[in-house]
Amino acid sequence: VCWRGLLAVSVLTRSVTCQVYFVERGMDYGTLTVVELKNKLKERGLSQAGAKAALVQRLQESDVADAENENTTVTPSKKRKAEEPAEDPSKTKKQATGEAPSEVPASPPTNPNPTSPSPFFMPVVGSPTAIGAPPVTFAPIAFSPFGFDGGNQQPKPSGDSELVKICKNKASDSIRLSDVSLTLEGIDALASRLKADDCKVTSIHLRNVEMPRECWVNLCDALKTAQHTVTKLDLYGSKLAESELDLVVDVLSANSNIKTVDLSRVHPIGAKPLSRLVNLRNGGVTELRLQGCFIDDASLSDPEFVSGLSGNKTLSLLVLSDNRITHAGFKHLAEALKSNTALTNLDLSTVTIGVEGSMYLAEALRQNASLKQLHMYGAGGKTAGAIAIAEALMSNSSLERLGIPAWFAGDVAGKKFCELLKNNKKIKYLDLRRNDFTDAIAADLAEAIRESHQLDSIEFENNAFTAVGAKLFAEALQVNPHTRVTMYGCPIQPQAKHKISSSVEGNRLSLK
Repeated sequence: VCWRGLLAVSVLTRSVTCQVYFVERGMDYGTLTVVELKNKLKERGLSQAGAKAALVQRLQESDVADAENENTTVTPSKKRKAEEPAEDPSKTKKQATGEAPSEVPASPPTNPNPTSPSPFFMPVVGSPTAIGAPPVTFAPIAFSPFGFDGGNQQPKPSGDSELVKICKNKASDSIRLSDVSLTLEGIDALASRLKADDCKVTSIHLRNVEMPRECWVNLCDALKTAQHTVTKLDLYGSKLAESELDLVVDVLSANSNIKTVDLSRVHPIGAKPLSRLVNLRNGGVTELRLQGCFIDDASLSDPEFVSGLSGNKTLSLLVLSDNRITHAGFKHLAEALKSNTALTNLDLSTVTIGVEGSMYLAEALRQNASLKQLHMYGAGGKTAGAIAIAEALMSNSSLERLGIPAWFAGDVAGKKFCELLKNNKKIKYLDLRRNDFTDAIAADLAEAIRESHQLDSIEFENNAFTAVGAKLFAEALQVNPHTRVTMYGCPIQPQAKHKISSSVEGNRLSLK
């Protein structure tokens, strides 16, 4: 009876704790549609099979795993909470009885709801988890939201039989598995398939996969010899030890046919492996995704990284979003960009660029002649940083697509982007969501749009434009038939939305 009672209490405590955790995080997946749930699962590389209840459970389990990772660090919000003084009991009592407290504490600022990167900006990997600066300082803590045992997560289901089945299909050109555990049974089947003379496999996607070191050794050995087929290697979320990550980099050094590599969230990537990745000189990797790899300023300041990226002649896409990079790291990254002639697409979303980092990047943009796409969602450049970027692009002849959503730059910076559109006819796409623009600059923006026939799309979602600004944009689009304007989330009455958007042909003004 005793042990059964203790077990029941333990299970009940964990269940309540889980519910409180998800409520605090605002993760009410039950309100989403099946399509929306599957899209979220797809972003995380998880299985999309099953009924709605199974999809919701899978997302919640993924959040639990993320929570364990989060709780190995102290974020600023936790630090503030720990440092707050205990609440005054007398003040609480006054509030309970309806008496006015003698002192009303100021509410802490809250971040707006995050939005995903725009579908117009391609390619973008994943979506940012928060707006603004990620933590800059990190210190370990000794507890978990699920108690001292860290939640006792259930192991991933075995994927060996499925992998063996896939490998038997000799006509298939793709290996796709996610959210499973593998042993030598499955990996040896894959290795044999890759080494076969009739192998047609061109892409390998092993996302959120767990397997022991001997499996990584066998897989990497096979990839070194499969030089005639595989061109894409996607290991998103498959946790690698440092020695296993070295094995993967060895493969990329030996196999020049692998062009597209996704190592996002595989392991904290330090200075040495990062430098090796950008120093590949075999004409191989052209697209490298390193989202959420705990890359920090020290890694970017390594002379091997700076010289490697400066002289890299093959890498065209680099994703460094959701890493621990601040203005100090941007100084060295900007130095590398000044002389790089191959990189065309750079994603720096949800890093802490700040105003100072924006200045370094602006200086690089004045000299760089290869970059065509630059996306920096929630990088915290603010007004001064946005102005610096806009001014630098006045003389840049290569950049075509720029995204600085969630910089909250304001109307002063907005006017600079009006000037940019008038002076730089290379710009084809601007993502200016969540920048606190108002009707005060709507006329200037409308005039710039009217004259910018090279502009494919400009995004103003979640700014402060009203029907006044929307009407000005509609009039501009009647003159410019080439541009599309999106304004989701702006404070416009439904009746006005329909009337204004219907005045523009081809659904080129979206006000939903």
